[in-house]
Amino acid sequence: MQEPQFVALQHRRTSTEARIAIIKQRQGKRLSARGFTNRYLAVAWSILGHNLWLIARLLADQPPQAQAA
Repeated sequence: MQEPQFVALQHRRTSTEARIAIIKQRQGKRLSARGFTNRYLAVAWSILGHNLWLIARLLADQPPQAQAA
Protein backbone atom coordinates (compact mmCIF):
# COMPACT_ATOMS: atom_id res chain seq x y z
CA MET A 1 0.00 0.00 0.00
CA GLN A 2 2.99 2.29 0.13
CA GLU A 3 4.32 1.69 -3.37
CA PRO A 4 4.21 4.89 -5.44
CA GLN A 5 2.44 3.23 -8.37
CA PHE A 6 -0.30 1.82 -6.11
CA VAL A 7 -0.86 5.19 -4.46
CA ALA A 8 -1.09 6.91 -7.87
CA LEU A 9 -3.60 4.36 -9.14
CA GLN A 10 -5.72 4.65 -6.00
CA HIS A 11 -5.81 8.45 -6.40
CA ARG A 12 -6.92 8.03 -10.01
CA ARG A 13 -9.57 5.54 -8.95
CA THR A 14 -11.05 7.81 -6.29
CA SER A 15 -11.39 10.77 -8.66
CA THR A 16 -13.02 8.58 -11.31
CA GLU A 17 -15.46 7.04 -8.82
CA ALA A 18 -16.38 10.49 -7.53
CA ARG A 19 -17.30 11.65 -11.04
CA ILE A 20 -19.33 8.51 -11.64
CA ALA A 21 -21.21 9.09 -8.36
CA ILE A 22 -22.01 12.68 -9.40
CA ILE A 23 -23.33 11.53 -12.77
CA LYS A 24 -25.45 8.83 -11.14
CA GLN A 25 -26.90 11.33 -8.66
CA ARG A 26 -27.87 13.73 -11.44
CA GLN A 27 -29.47 10.96 -13.46
CA GLY A 28 -31.39 9.77 -10.41
CA LYS A 29 -32.05 6.21 -11.50
CA ARG A 30 -30.36 2.97 -12.45
CA LEU A 31 -29.04 2.59 -15.94
CA SER A 32 -31.74 0.56 -17.68
CA ALA A 33 -30.05 0.31 -21.09
CA ARG A 34 -29.24 -3.24 -22.16
CA GLY A 35 -26.13 -4.15 -24.09
CA PHE A 36 -22.75 -2.46 -24.24
CA THR A 37 -23.62 -0.06 -27.08
CA ASN A 38 -26.79 1.21 -25.41
CA ARG A 39 -25.06 1.65 -22.06
CA TYR A 40 -22.16 3.41 -23.75
CA LEU A 41 -24.59 5.88 -25.37
CA ALA A 42 -26.52 6.42 -22.13
CA VAL A 43 -23.32 7.17 -20.21
CA ALA A 44 -22.07 9.44 -23.01
CA TRP A 45 -25.31 11.47 -22.90
CA SER A 46 -25.09 11.68 -19.11
CA ILE A 47 -21.52 12.94 -19.29
CA LEU A 48 -22.44 15.48 -21.97
CA GLY A 49 -25.31 16.74 -19.82
CA HIS A 50 -23.05 16.95 -16.79
CA ASN A 51 -20.38 18.87 -18.71
CA LEU A 52 -22.97 21.32 -20.08
CA TRP A 53 -24.29 21.84 -16.55
CA LEU A 54 -20.73 22.60 -15.33
CA ILE A 55 -20.13 25.08 -18.18
CA ALA A 56 -23.44 26.84 -17.50
CA ARG A 57 -22.59 27.10 -13.81
CA LEU A 58 -19.15 28.56 -14.61
CA LEU A 59 -20.67 31.09 -17.00
CA ALA A 60 -23.32 32.11 -14.48
CA ASP A 61 -20.66 32.72 -11.82
CA GLN A 62 -18.64 35.07 -14.04
CA PRO A 63 -19.24 38.81 -13.68
CA PRO A 64 -20.79 40.40 -16.78
CA GLN A 65 -18.25 41.93 -19.17
CA ALA A 66 -18.55 45.39 -20.64
CA GLN A 67 -19.57 45.35 -24.29
CA ALA A 68 -16.98 46.38 -26.85
CA ALA A 69 -17.58 49.71 -28.55
